[in-house]
Formats: sequence, C-alpha cells, structure tokens
Amino acid sequence: MPSPTISRGEPPRDAPSSWTHALLLVGLVALVFGKAVSFPFVDWDDRGYIVSNPLIVAPLSRGLRELLLTPGLGYPQPLTVLSQHLDFLLGGGSPWPFHLTNLLLHALNAVLVLRLLRVVGLSRLPALVGAALFAVHPIVAEPVCWATGRKDLLAAAFLLGALLVHRRVAERTEGAWRAVGIVLLLQLLSLGAKPLAVVLPLLFLAESWVFRRPLRRGASLLLLGGSVALSAASLWLSYRGQAGHGALGGHASSAASPLAFASQHLFLQVRNFVLPTELSPKYLLELPRPWLSAWGFAGLGTVLGGAAALLLARRLRADRALFGLLAGAILFAPSSGLVPLSRGPADSYLYLPGAMLALCVAAGVAALGRGRLRATYVVAAVAVAVLGFAGFVQAGIWSSSASLWRTVVEHYPQHRASHWAYADALAQGGRPREAVAVYERALRRFPYPPEDPGVLSAMGQGCLLAKDLPCALRWFAEAVRHYPDDVQRALRLVGVAALGARTQEGDASGTVARADRIVRAALEGLARVPEGGGDDAQRRLRRALTPMDAAAGLGLRRYLTDPRLAAQVRRLLPPGPRGRPSPRP
Repeated sequence: MPSPTISRGEPPRDAPSSWTHALLLVGLVALVFGKAVSFPFVDWDDRGYIVSNPLIVAPLSRGLRELLLTPGLGYPQPLTVLSQHLDFLLGGGSPWPFHLTNLLLHALNAVLVLRLLRVVGLSRLPALVGAALFAVHPIVAEPVCWATGRKDLLAAAFLLGALLVHRRVAERTEGAWRAVGIVLLLQLLSLGAKPLAVVLPLLFLAESWVFRRPLRRGASLLLLGGSVALSAASLWLSYRGQAGHGALGGHASSAASPLAFASQHLFLQVRNFVLPTELSPKYLLELPRPWLSAWGFAGLGTVLGGAAALLLARRLRADRALFGLLAGAILFAPSSGLVPLSRGPADSYLYLPGAMLALCVAAGVAALGRGRLRATYVVAAVAVAVLGFAGFVQAGIWSSSASLWRTVVEHYPQHRASHWAYADALAQGGRPREAVAVYERALRRFPYPPEDPGVLSAMGQGCLLAKDLPCALRWFAEAVRHYPDDVQRALRLVGVAALGARTQEGDASGTVARADRIVRAALEGLARVPEGGGDDAQRRLRRALTPMDAAAGLGLRRYLTDPRLAAQVRRLLPPGPRGRPSPRP
C-alpha cells in the first residue's frame, strides 16, 4: 500500500467550494466566541501589557530599540505591539477593537488549519471536522477572549502560513526559490509576534521524515539554513529578555525536575484537550510532584503513551496522524517546562499544539469513516456541537475580572491570594459590598493577620466605596494596629478617618471622637518609622502620600481645620492635591 503523502497541487476533486467551508468555520467562531467583542479588559496582564503600556499608545515613544525588543514584555513581540497600536487607534483605547481582532485572527487560523488538513491529503469531511474541532474547542477560549492573548493568535497565523507555503519547497514545484523567501518572511513575522516559530526548522525536518522527502535540493537546504539562523537569533534575544525580566530559573534546581514538570504539564494539557471539564484561567498546581505520586505516574504514562502512539502510527504508515503527533509535541516543547522558564501551565500553550491534535482526530475520522460513514460523521458532528457549547461557556469566564477570579477561587479555594484578587475585582467592578464579604470570608478561612497588609486596607477601601464609613474606619484601624510601620496605609487611614469625621451625619460627636483616636494612633505609628532622622522621615512620608487616592487626600486636608492636629499633619502634606482614585490601596 503506498504511503500517504502531502498532495501535490490542488486538494482532491471531490472538495466542494473551499469558500463554503471557510464561511462555515467563520460562522462557528462567531457563534461560539463572538460575545467576546463586548468584553472589557481584565485584571490579568491586560492592564500592564495593554492599558498602561506606553508602546500601545505610541510605539516609538521610547525609541526603536524598545519597540523591537519590548523588554518590559519579557521577550521580543514588536508585531503584537504594533497590531494592538492599530486597535488603540481604531477604538481610542476601548477594548472592543482588541477583542474583535483576536476573533478575526482565530477565524483566520481555523481556515488555515482547514487548508493544512486538506494539503496533507485528507478529504473534505474529515478535514472539516478537524478544523471545526479546533475552531470551537474550549481550550482556545483563553487566547481568543483575552486581549493579551493576541501574541499566540498572531504567531499561529504566520506559522501556519509558513507551513502551507513550505509545501511548494517540499514538493519541488515551480516557484520553489520564491517560496523560500516567503516562508522565511512569514517565520520572521511569526517571531515578531511571539518567538514560538523557533521550532519551525524542527517542523520542516519532521515533515521531511514523516512524508519521506529528503532535504537534498538547494531550495530545501537554503530554507532550512535560513530558518535555523532566524530561530537562533530569536532564541538569543528571547533569552536576554527573559533573563532581564527575571523569568529564568525554571521550577526547581535538580536536573530531573524539568522532566517531571514537563511530563506532568503534558498530562494536564492532554487531559484538558480530551476532557475539557476542568479548565481554569490559572492553574495553581504545585508542579512538579514526586515521580512516585499520582501526578508522577500520570505524567510518565502520558509520555510513554505518546511514544507508543508515534511508533504505532509509524508502523501502520498512518503518516498524517504521525505528523500531527510529532508536530504537536514540537510546538508544545517550548512552553512544556523543559525550557527553564518560571511559568505555570496555561491553556494558551495548547493553542497551536491543539491544531495538530485536531489533525490526528481528523485522520482518525477519515480512517473510521471509510466503512461506517454516516455513523462516524454523526458522532463527529455531535462532538463538535458539545465542544462548541463548552467553548461558549468557557468564553463567559473572560467576561469580567470578577468572573475570571471567581473561577480561579472555585478551582483552588485553598489559594489565599486568589480570594484577595477576586475581592479586588469586585471592588473595581463597582460591587464593594460583595468585595468586603469576600475579604471577610477569606480572613475567617486563612491565618490572621494576612501577610499582605493591603488586604485590610482594601477592606476599608471597599467599605468606603460602599459609603459605610464606620466599617471603613474599623478596617483601616485594624491595618494600622497590625502594621504600624506601613507609612502609606497609615496616611490613608488618617485621611479616611478625617473624611468620616467631617461628613458623617447623625452621631457626629461620636464619629469625631473615634476618628480623633484613630488619627492619633496612626500618627504615633508614623513617628516610629524614621530610620535616618526627621528630615528623612518627612521625605519618606511625602513619597508615600503622593499616590494616595483622592478621597483620603481630601479627608486629610479637611482634617487640617482641627487646630489640635493641624500642626502635626500639615508638614507632611505636599502642596496641592495629588493622586487619583484607586479601588485598591
């Protein structure tokens, strides 16, 4: 039996209009993930990478070198920044253009995956099933619905394009030399979005080995050499960026730990792809676990199972499935944990590997469909529909910061910082009373006082936003009592207490007396702060006061009308109001 090979020329003649399939995939993407266009930015890197990133507003504001290397983002991604700059110009900083572009890029990638499946020789229905599975799978919700996920989508589009154009070089058709330049340009553009395309030379070698096309001709060798050179340069720049960003170091010091983490990470991602019922925006797992544990055995079993699948596919000459497995492993390797990066698992890391797993599924559907055509495709259609509904639900998690962090808390209730982040998101979303309730539940659950003094201050701020001044005074007083040397929070307490004393109606005398006691306690705490004398203390207090929110600053200035404390407080204030309102002290 002849081995399947990448088809030469056009797809099989039984293919209907490719536009029909493309429009169907675009419709599926819009149906499942279209609501993401109305989503806001979320408190999950969006603020640092987009909202507060000066390069998004003016890419050359810090010079060409800053744009090309983007050191503040960890590794070079200038093309991602430029694409987001266009979104900024289109919407004036509104989130909808960012989400719309992500949606369009994912639709494009689904069409490119369809084309890739047809190019490797799959007939129309199996290819459509595989592409549809990739288009709606809930594991792609993160890069599609998360504005910061642009880098994965953009890099994938150019990398898939490079694989498709590489066909002309591999098949030695006319225009092979021109195709070499196009492939290298597409790889360069992919690297400019995210350095995932450093593995492209390995994909070329894998395709040559699987489909038995030795790299002997000049065009193929030139392409491989140029691709290796681009990958090496990108790796060097990325290494420098990661080192400067403090992201190097991996997950442990022993040599076996990267292997353990990578295998267990692989198990997690394969499980999520096959059974996407426990997806989370953040995986707060303590990996790697010991080899002699459930996770250790699961990771080892996944690696051995993958190796067995590769050998079986090779033995059965199932070249399409073999290429899908091999390409998926290659694309997953940079984020697997084998590279010493201090990062945990994320759904985004399976975006392109998931496309290759979809190729394996499509190859299986093609094999099964030969004898039981109708039943196979009915089951496949039901599976795509179920996954599409799951993708629709998963997309809703990214509809707000509160929804995102609530999901993390539900998956990892033992993680204290997630409760604080959830409460912060509620406060920022205009739900301060709910935020205070979450804080109070978390304080009852975890040791008190918390390691982060901001928790108590944030509770006070939440009460202030809810216009509950007695509650705000209580929690700010707790903050000062437990952390007397925290200058900024003590000053904020002074201001909020003063504001409460001057604006509270009803029991004014009692409120004023309580505020007076709190202010004096705060000032006593401030008096213990100096380490280098009075002048140094005043400078430190002025710096701490600068980012104070407007409400606290206003209250502090109002309190100056009290002659008893005016002299003590006035000297700590810089001239004029400073700062801006902030839901989190």
